[in-house]
Amino acid sequence: MARRFGHACDPACNGQDFGEMGNSIKKSELIRAGIKALAAMSDANFLKALLAVPAIKTGRPA
Repeated sequence: MARRFGHACDPACNGQDFGEMGNSIKKSELIRAGIKALAAMSDANFLKALLAVPAIKTGRPA
């Protein structure tokens, strides 16, 4: 089961965020856990994960 750590304003978030599962986590803990998970992946799965992340425009919104 994929875990979503988004915010209600994030269209990719399905409404089940980590806090609703009875846990709280700091942003730095989430980042460290993500890096640890990425390091454990095979090269093929790492590439698949990278390609699944949408590009975000930089700068201020119009």
